[in-house]
Amino acid sequence: MGKAQYFCHRTKPMKSEKQKYDFDTPIDRRKTNSVKWGSRTVNRESLTSLSVADMDFAVDEHIVAALKKRIEHPIFGYEFMPDSLSDLFCEWQLRHHGFNVDKESILYLPGVVNGIAISILTLSEPGDGVVIQPPVYPPFFGVVENNDRTLLLNPLLYNAELASWSMDLTGLEELFLQNRPRLMLLCNPHNPVGRVWRGDELKELCDLCQRYDVVLISDDIHSDFIFSGHSYTPLANVVSPEGQGFVQLLSPAKTFNIPGLGLAYALIPDAEQRKAVQDKVGAMGLAAPNILASTAVQAAYKHGGHWFDSVKHYIEKNHQEFREQISTGLPWARVSPFEGSFVAWVDLRESGLGHAELAHIIRHEAKLMLFDGLSFGDNGEFFFRFNLASPRSVLQQGVEDFIRALTVGKERGRFKISLDNVIERKCCG
Repeated sequence: MGKAQYFCHRTKPMKSEKQKYDFDTPIDRRKTNSVKWGSRTVNRESLTSLSVADMDFAVDEHIVAALKKRIEHPIFGYEFMPDSLSDLFCEWQLRHHGFNVDKESILYLPGVVNGIAISILTLSEPGDGVVIQPPVYPPFFGVVENNDRTLLLNPLLYNAELASWSMDLTGLEELFLQNRPRLMLLCNPHNPVGRVWRGDELKELCDLCQRYDVVLISDDIHSDFIFSGHSYTPLANVVSPEGQGFVQLLSPAKTFNIPGLGLAYALIPDAEQRKAVQDKVGAMGLAAPNILASTAVQAAYKHGGHWFDSVKHYIEKNHQEFREQISTGLPWARVSPFEGSFVAWVDLRESGLGHAELAHIIRHEAKLMLFDGLSFGDNGEFFFRFNLASPRSVLQQGVEDFIRALTVGKERGRFKISLDNVIERKCCG
């Protein structure tokens, strides 16, 4: 498979800075072209937005300082990717996940979704089947169909009693056998259900992909947000050397709240596949780096560890309080277990209301902008996704409004409303 053996080496962790970060004070984002807070709908209807998966927290001051220093130089010409971008990424993966990255496997990309699209264009042909596992990040649907591939669904299985989700590997093998897909898209941690796939689950999945010659493309953008009792397993740790290869996509975008800067890492151990993807990146004119992204990412990986640990702890506490509020105020609602990512996935089926009615109540009576589950696939009906990466006071007030509105709505009962009048189909993050 042409794997190189140039690995990153463990370095001593940087000393944590004893610093208090202010995640409690809300920051006004409405005039920054924010997708989350600046949309016409959010502003026109005065909604509290807990939708798009970016964080409402100021980034680490080291990132800001590095960007300011770079901006002081008055020329913004063409630049190359410095070796330190790979070195710092490798050090981060080793320190946080025990993941010894094959440095030669790294490619740079403008973003994770770009990486999925380029991988699809490179590693498959028009009409080839591509498997996804809904409910899942909405761009998975579009990036397959918009590139003239055949979308194949392997829905996750839902355990209503535990409000938890699992892979249907039996159904997946049948799908592989009947449809002979070329590719499969994985999401780990899974957005929106929050699963962090265990090593044994990933091993069984990778073995299936090997057996049926399916290349696995994994969106691991939330991989740093792993919470108590769980651990992240990189594909490189479970995939067989005899397999059909894989593309693992990672990014500092979620980790350090810099998705607008645009930089991702693709890990492609197979040398031939990596060259093919790299050639496609060049052919599409996407090889030139964003110089500010390079500056920000180096500062983030070098100095942002303490900030990230603090923000992750804050979000985990947000989830604890979120779950308690929902359990007390809406005991019939179910929140999926919180394993990874910074979103919460809530089951409202026991309300007795239809999906459109729930969406109407949430938007027009609770005055909240959430992402409805149908944006993630048909098996997302009656589910809604909350972004927990907000100041605690904003989140608590939003949940109070959510509980109040749904309590009244459940007592009032069914009414007629069209989905088209209440559902925002655009999803980002």
